[in-house]
Amino acid sequence: MRRARTPTELTLTEEFFLVALDDSTGRPIVGRDLLGAGLAGTAIVTLILAGRAEIRDDLLVPVDGQPLGDPVADPLLAELRLEQRQPVPDWIALMRPGLPGVVAEDLETIGVLRTELVRHPVTRRMTTRFPAMDPVRAAGPRVRLGHALGRVVAVDARTAALAQIVRATGTEGWFVTMYGATVRRQLTATASRLDPQLTAVVEAINHPVPRSRLAVRLWPQRDTSIAW
Repeated sequence: MRRARTPTELTLTEEFFLVALDDSTGRPIVGRDLLGAGLAGTAIVTLILAGRAEIRDDLLVPVDGQPLGDPVADPLLAELRLEQRQPVPDWIALMRPGLPGVVAEDLETIGVLRTELVRHPVTRRMTTRFPAMDPVRAAGPRVRLGHALGRVVAVDARTAALAQIVRATGTEGWFVTMYGATVRRQLTATASRLDPQLTAVVEAINHPVPRSRLAVRLWPQRDTSIAW
């Protein structure tokens, strides 16, 4: 059973999704595959940080099957408990196609953003944007991460992992623009201190594999098809 959230609580996966959106347009600043890979990486990182999973002999394996109340990480944990053991890059390839739609749906459910279909005036193609319903909550992850990257300070493991996933997906540009060269130094410093297990996940985001052929549906009865 999923536990109730506090009014301001966001998962790590939701935080990365919000950081990866353009403030003015509500559109992702990276392509769908890279966004999905980053989201998948944050789900795996969530399980590792919580002591629910670990990388052992290059495979992602369960350690503790107790759910976290996380709408993305918990289904992954359930599959791991069913012996669906695969290397981290394979899990990222499996999860990345559907994750943007799943995470957007969850953020809309808790009132942070909404999903809008917009027709391009020239190409007439439908694309998706995600304008904020609650601008304060939507901006929160970017503000917190900016506070951590804009100064040479120690950061906790969760923030360090988020920073490295932002770096791996090339979504750090806003922070560099706002805070300058300090961001580059902080990203390098947090990378050097990151737990090896988390580093392995970040490296898997950087080195994607072809889409998985595994017949596993992590989010049954969820609409993961959004225009891009």
